[in-house]
Amino acid sequence: MTQDATGTQGDGAPAELPADPLADLDRLPVAAHVARFEAVHDALRDRLADGSADGGAA
Repeated sequence: MTQDATGTQGDGAPAELPADPLADLDRLPVAAHVARFEAVHDALRDRLADGSADGGAA
């Protein structure tokens, strides 16, 4: 599967985010910025939800 500039795979499924998903934001079309921010937000939300299951211990 290939990943597009919005952080989704060609089939529309969320892709694994790069180490710094906002590093190349200035090279993306402005229309792709919202999708990239949403992908980062979703990834952070998922990580927080995973951490809350064990009391937030890392």
